[in-house]
Amino acid sequence: MTVSPDRLVDALRSSVKEAERLREHNRALTEAATEPIAVVAMACRLPGGADSPEKLWQLVDSGADVLTPLPRDRNWDLESLSPFVTDAYFVDDVGGFDANLFGISPVKRPRWTLSSGCCWRPPGRCSNAPGSRPTRCGTAARAYSSARDRATT
Repeated sequence: MTVSPDRLVDALRSSVKEAERLREHNRALTEAATEPIAVVAMACRLPGGADSPEKLWQLVDSGADVLTPLPRDRNWDLESLSPFVTDAYFVDDVGGFDANLFGISPVKRPRWTLSSGCCWRPPGRCSNAPGSRPTRCGTAARAYSSARDRATT
């Protein structure tokens, strides 16, 4: 089977164009992968009313001890806890999350309340409306419930 020289030239031109397109695509992917990460906003909820990074640093700078009695608003059986544990470090107001709607157990509710409450804050703190920029971005979240539990990311 013989192929005409014109068809060979067309095939070569097409191959060169495809190679150029792939090279440009590869360059764009490499550029995107090496772009530095920018932290544009943060959020937190920690004991002592530290519900923003600014309040956290004010608390750290003041050296205040924010130890509080065991909270009564968490549906815990406080009488069954050790008589030696009367105070600890707690985040305020963790009862506002509708955990039943999402099928979250009572044990996990405080952690989910904190996580969901903090995740929506960073976009607003950096003055960017969600969907305002057609770029790849993400939210990283980390929640702890106690020293003996593993962190949830």
